[in-house]
Amino acid sequence: MKITKRQLRRIVKHTLLESSRAGESHNAGYEDGSHGVDPRYPDDMDYMSGWEMGEEDVEHDVERSKGANAQQKGLAGQSYEKTLADYKKNPEWFN
Repeated sequence: MKITKRQLRRIVKHTLLESSRAGESHNAGYEDGSHGVDPRYPDDMDYMSGWEMGEEDVEHDVERSKGANAQQKGLAGQSYEKTLADYKKNPEWFN
């Protein structure tokens, strides 16, 4: 499994923040942001940093799932199973 630089940075930042008192505020912000809750403490920098990360992670997951769904499409937008069945019946179509 590969880890991107972005993911590694987030892991390190998240680990460092967890060990500090600010981590509690950051974690609360992350939970709110990842659940679509409006920011409760907009003046708290640690909270807002976590909130923004949570919101970005949700957006990233949505984009990633859209890409995964697009990769599973076959000919003319049909499902993978449909094109596999077509290949078994008519392999000459795919040569």
